[in-house]
Amino acid sequence: MIINLNRTKMKTNKHIALGLCALALSFASCEDYLDVNDNPNEAIDAPIENVMVSAMVSAMVAHSGEDARLAGMWTQQFTGVDRQYAAFDVYNVTSADFDWGKHYYGIIEQSKIVARKATSNIDLGISKVLQAHSYGMLASIYGDIPFSEANQFEAGIDNPRFDDQVSVYAGVQGILDDAISNLQNSTGLTASADLFYDSDASKWLALAYTLKARFYMHTKEYPLALTAASNGITDVSGDWMTSHGTSYNQDMSLYFSFIQDDRVGYMIAQGAYLPSILDPASATSRGNTKTDETARFNDIYLDDPTDIGTLILNHTAMWAADASFALATASETHLIMAEVNARNNADLAAVDHLNAVRAILIAKYSTGTYDDYVLTDFTPITGVADKGKGSVSANLMYEIIEEKYASLVGQIEAFNDVRRTDNLIGLTPKGANGIPQRFFYPQDELNANVNAPAAVSLFIKTAVNN
Repeated sequence: MIINLNRTKMKTNKHIALGLCALALSFASCEDYLDVNDNPNEAIDAPIENVMVSAMVSAMVAHSGEDARLAGMWTQQFTGVDRQYAAFDVYNVTSADFDWGKHYYGIIEQSKIVARKATSNIDLGISKVLQAHSYGMLASIYGDIPFSEANQFEAGIDNPRFDDQVSVYAGVQGILDDAISNLQNSTGLTASADLFYDSDASKWLALAYTLKARFYMHTKEYPLALTAASNGITDVSGDWMTSHGTSYNQDMSLYFSFIQDDRVGYMIAQGAYLPSILDPASATSRGNTKTDETARFNDIYLDDPTDIGTLILNHTAMWAADASFALATASETHLIMAEVNARNNADLAAVDHLNAVRAILIAKYSTGTYDDYVLTDFTPITGVADKGKGSVSANLMYEIIEEKYASLVGQIEAFNDVRRTDNLIGLTPKGANGIPQRFFYPQDELNANVNAPAAVSLFIKTAVNN
């Protein structure tokens, strides 16, 4: 139904933009962006900057909201303990618990409108990056999805077919290639609106390459991932970050809003796996003579001051109301290159990229310890970073995957990595069927679209993970 919802073939994003305006971040009041048409008999239209803002805010909502929280619970970075979140934590969900309208209407449709209105390459490039990111992440968590016929309202397609996951990824790579071409020819141009990079086309270009690398990792096309990543985000100044303020229902972080205002106590971190490997006091701590994770642990987690001994998310640090949230980062790019090099038996290059991430960590957590690794640190038994995997290469690969799991805390991509690597880090499933392998198709879509697939088990792997 999400894709069929627009029976009236709405021509602009005005209503969606109004609905999202309260969440708009780092810009002036809604009135500055939305010139509302008070005449119901007059055709509605909106300037390109309004539509761009709507698409960008929707990207923030889609990738730091409910889907991200669910992915965080299923990768045991967080723990659901109350009401429906206690059920979600142990994989008790139904199709009614899922929604993809925020992608298909909030991001994809608005970005397509931007592309139709665009008169500059930078607007075209940005709109395509946003589309590709949304399609790629949808494919990653759902599998087969509407792609080639999605949102084809003008063509009268009310029941879009579901394209197979592999072909969607190929299509996403094509969109990113087009975006790259546009952005490479955007020198000196100013975007109609840009909440992320202040019209810096070079940063959007690097993001496009990092997303290409991410999606090539999903499809296990590792050589292509390495090539793309080499042109991606490699410095934190290019990180794709949301920005937030402290006003509830306006510009506040969705994580903070959920854990501190909307659903206090529903999702904490008690018994989760990630804190158990970051906490230096834990028997399963990943710390060693070159690594002290105390600062990072304290940034992410906090003892509940109202219930000492209960671990919660630190709402004064990483999950603060005005804390930025990462959508794609230099750390991810370097860890992609580290993993692919390790797969290619280029262990020295892999260590170099791992150390680049450790340099990012020490810059962020000045009281922590993240000394450079050397290859002998991964030597079985004698190495400080021996993970008990039996060889230098296996220990190094485990360290890379584990570091990415920690670095991408709260992001949907951590869930993608756990499934892609067949749970290399060794999470203990909370049920007999293993860790979930996908999201359920939204019930609205199953009800309204005659081309929607039959219900599939939560534990059936998607095509790229088979």
